[in-house]
Amino acid sequence: MRVLIINPNTTAAMTATIVDAMAPHFPAGTDILAETAPFGPPVIASRAGFAIAAHAVLEAYAPYHGRVDAAVIACFGDPGLAALRALSGIPVTGLLAASLQAVSGSRFGIVTAGAAWKDMLCEQIALSGGKDDCAGIEILSGNGLDVRNDPDGALVQISAAAKRLQAQGAEKVILGGAAMAGLAERLDFAAVDCLQAGAEAVFATGAMPRETQPPGSKGLAAALQSLLDG
Repeated sequence: MRVLIINPNTTAAMTATIVDAMAPHFPAGTDILAETAPFGPPVIASRAGFAIAAHAVLEAYAPYHGRVDAAVIACFGDPGLAALRALSGIPVTGLLAASLQAVSGSRFGIVTAGAAWKDMLCEQIALSGGKDDCAGIEILSGNGLDVRNDPDGALVQISAAAKRLQAQGAEKVILGGAAMAGLAERLDFAAVDCLQAGAEAVFATGAMPRETQPPGSKGLAAALQSLLDG
């Protein structure tokens, strides 16, 4: 089985970190490919950045169409998830979707970074039907790159945030964000690692029938244009 990990931001070093964190959790023998977004922000921290990242995910995937059996969108907000599922015709998951599967049936809380994410995640959780099970979302100071650059400082914030969520009734705490790779194992409580959840969920995710786009799109990379045209 071949899986493509797509990093929707343009920080290539983060792509390498993501692959290292996810690799042990795929089934034995999985061939892992990885691609970094060809354009967009170095860290997704706004609605505009999220919209750009969704397009970048499709561009990143297009050259691999027919060469991989599944794909993971390695961003906790899952930019482009529904579109890539429909365009690719293969199992695709994102870190948020996989994490929500991992906590299904439990009351949960989320710790993530980036102030803009709180409303966006609330919207996506509501669409998934998990709103009533969400005890809250705690936002760390700074953004994902800040977490990656200062993991020790992030751990202090995460521990405090988790205690607040547990006080609000959270049975499980999700570490939401690729920048938190490897931090779950350094905590003194059990946390859901979104990267591990993504690796464990992707091959169990059902594929959607593939859609094509009527011809006439302009300005797209050749591989994506070809894929859209079917």
